[in-house]
Amino acid sequence: MTSTWQEFLTDICNQQLLTQEQIETVLTRFPKENSKLSENELGWQLHLGEQGVGARMTEIYKKFEPLCQELATKKGGKVKCLHNFLREQYRNGPGSLIPTKSQGLYSDEFKALIQENYFSD
Repeated sequence: MTSTWQEFLTDICNQQLLTQEQIETVLTRFPKENSKLSENELGWQLHLGEQGVGARMTEIYKKFEPLCQELATKKGGKVKCLHNFLREQYRNGPGSLIPTKSQGLYSDEFKALIQENYFSD
């Protein structure tokens, strides 16, 4: 298991192909497992305005949507949603992570079933 919260965040951010700026944002936004910074505090820490924080967080949410589909459908409360998802993954350990992008989101059996049912003659 990843030993610290910050190491876990770095690992999962790298799996989701976040940029260094985005990783820094996640690490700053969620400094401890049970705490998160407000948008104003985050902007102050990263020297970003309100629009910069919003734009960066929007890109982060998009990269986490394949793992946390609730982010794709929620209109508000995405910070809480992402934080809850990350805490759950951290608490459940390394085997709990949903497949990385390189592994794909679907099992080989599921892909074969789709191929068989929809693309056969």
